Formats: sequence, C-alpha cells, structure tokens
Amino acid sequence: TQANPKKISEKKLVAKKTLRKKDRTNNSPRSTVAINSIKEPEKIYRTSNTPVLLSVSSQVKRHPLGHLLLEKKLREAGFQGGISTDKKFLDRYSTDESIFCIKPQVVIQPKNKHDLETATKLIASETKRFSSLSLTPRAAGTGLSGGSLTDSIVVDVTTHLTKIDEVKKTKKGVTITCEPGAMWQEVEKKLKKHGFYIPAYPSSKAICTVGGSIANNAAGPDSLRYGHCASWVDSLDVVLADGNTYTIKPLSYKEFKA
Repeated sequence: TQANPKKISEKKLVAKKTLRKKDRTNNSPRSTVAINSIKEPEKIYRTSNTPVLLSVSSQVKRHPLGHLLLEKKLREAGFQGGISTDKKFLDRYSTDESIFCIKPQVVIQPKNKHDLETATKLIASETKRFSSLSLTPRAAGTGLSGGSLTDSIVVDVTTHLTKIDEVKKTKKGVTITCEPGAMWQEVEKKLKKHGFYIPAYPSSKAICTVGGSIANNAAGPDSLRYGHCASWVDSLDVVLADGNTYTIKPLSYKEFKA
C-alpha cells in the first residue's frame, strides 16, 4: 500500500532476522547527503552567557514579503495543515541538539501527501520572485549538526505524518512502511513482534524518527557489521520540486534497460 510520502516521503524499510550472520562491513554504503545544509555563516556569536549555544547569521538576506504572503498562497492552493509565524512557536524550532540557533520565518505542519506536494510546488515556484525561500524538513530535532535548522521555512513532519503500516513478509525477510514522522521505537516494537529488528538503529532510537535517521544515514552499535540506515531502505517515496511524488529504489539491469 502506498501511504503519504515524506519529506518528503514515506519510508519502506527492510528488516532482517535478528541473528543474521552475513557480514556487511565491506559493503557499507556511502553516506547520503543531508536534505538541507547550513549556508556559510557571515558571523557566529554567542546569544547569551551559555558557552555552547551559537547563533548563525546567514549571508543570504531574507525578503520578509515572501514569507508574509506564504500562508495566504498555501491556503488558496488547498494546504490543510498547520502554518505558524508566531514568535514563541518559532523559537521551539530554532534549535536542535547541536550548538546552533537559527530562527525560521515560518513553520508548516503538512497533514498528508497532498499538503507536501502543494507546499513543495508552491515554494519552488515562488523562488523565482523570492530566491531566499527554502524548505527544510524537520523530524524529532535530535541531530547534532544543525541540519534541521533554517532561517526560512521549516516542514515539521512529526505532527501528522506518523503512520506506520503493518509488517509484510517478503523473500528478503520482512518490510515495514511508515511515514517520516514515525518514531523509530514504535516501528521497532512492531518488528519485534515478528522476531525482526533494523540493525542500523541509532543510539537515540528512543527519541528519534525513521525519517530523520534515514535523511542523515544514521548509524548505531551494530552498523560496523550491518551498515548504515541506507543499507536497510527498500524504497523511498519522495516529493520533488515539481510537486509530484516519485518512488526511488534500486533497479535490476533488466528494469534499468526497460
């Protein structure tokens, strides 16, 4: 079954038997690129007496009009999820587990696949007038590198996009499909009922999401033997700038030539 995508996209994971003996050490995949990286800062300065929290001032000058018009245009396009520009609300999305502090202009909380497609297509078209507009997906905010922070638009996938489908048996073992905001621990509970787990689980699995872990190609205690998260992803449903959803997965030679 095809559920709502995430970030962006929904994720389909392949879980293997707990006692699988195959050594994947030499087949570890290359790290995937983060969804959105921080631009080179103009300056970094302390925001308070706290020695570890740093505020980043970007070189890109943000045009406020682009963000002010955003809610109106999203609603007109049929966006049903939450949209907020409230200062206190935005402060909650200004930090993650890194040392950085970057305040967004807008936070949106898509409810479904249609909302993701609508927001992505609209923002992509608006960058022709306001080039500083961008979308940055955010899950549980447990990252250590500031990858979920932006001074533009945050896409919160943990409020509504949390669906977890049932475990399905395949020739490879089992698969489980979920939306990006699904908590890793909840996915693991379903798998363990069938005697499976995902070996690439991060040490933060009790508080992180599947979407965030895959976006960062996370690793954990068993990764030396079994590889990173990318080793256990069967397919991804992703929303691109044209507003359409595409399924990305490895192709056989026959499928590639078709």
